[in-house]
Amino acid sequence: MLNFDDIFWENLTTEGSFLVRVFCEYNKEDEGKLDEILPEVTRLAFYIQKYNNFMNQASDEEQVNLAFIVCQLFLLAKLLDYGDEVGRRKMCSLLREMLMSSNILESHNESIVEIEKKISINERDFTRSMIEIITDIREGIEDDEAPSRLTYQY
Repeated sequence: MLNFDDIFWENLTTEGSFLVRVFCEYNKEDEGKLDEILPEVTRLAFYIQKYNNFMNQASDEEQVNLAFIVCQLFLLAKLLDYGDEVGRRKMCSLLREMLMSSNILESHNESIVEIEKKISINERDFTRSMIEIITDIREGIEDDEAPSRLTYQY
């Protein structure tokens, strides 16, 4: 019997993350089974954040492994039930933070947007959220460029 306890989630490997993702995909029709296997939304958001932070600080070789783990966690996040408002907000906040980060891997963008779409209440909410994120990113880029323009004027 497979055991996906807290120790498993705290010490994910590439193999372990792949195993749990495939196991969940196979059992996705059985919500009771998924509830036994997957952590609640808030906890999964913390694990995504944890492994993403590790990835941003890791060596190039280790970064590849951690990027794979984060990718598998994103795929698991697509299987979750976002009925828990606290968990939904935590995941939404994390995804927004990750999309606005300069360290985000391009390969993660699609999964993040898909999860954001699933979390959104409706299409209007999703569109509003994406527009806010794009606006925040543009403002961040403009703020970064503004000091360099000023220094050239002297």
